Amino acid sequence: MTGPLYWNLENGTLTITGEGDMPHYSSPSYSPWYPYRTSIITVVLSNGITSIGNNAFYNCTNISSVNLADLSSLTHIGSYAFRLTKITTT
Repeated sequence: MTGPLYWNLENGTLTITGEGDMPHYSSPSYSPWYPYRTSIITVVLSNGITSIGNNAFYNCTNISSVNLADLSSLTHIGSYAFRLTKITTT
């Protein structure tokens, strides 16, 4: 659990569910999935998540896609939330 949210990592997909704000992390190493950061390829954020915390995925260097279920609930993306080298839209 991370704040009011829950997370699960399976087959390279980090899924975060729940409702509310993701906490801010003063360092990427404080996020609960940090020990698995090289295994994360896809991030899925469910509807109801209202913010992505600072440094949340910064050192997750193998992320190739981020799936936001519903942008209408997302109101804030924190500083250094991601460290992406490529952004694509569909």
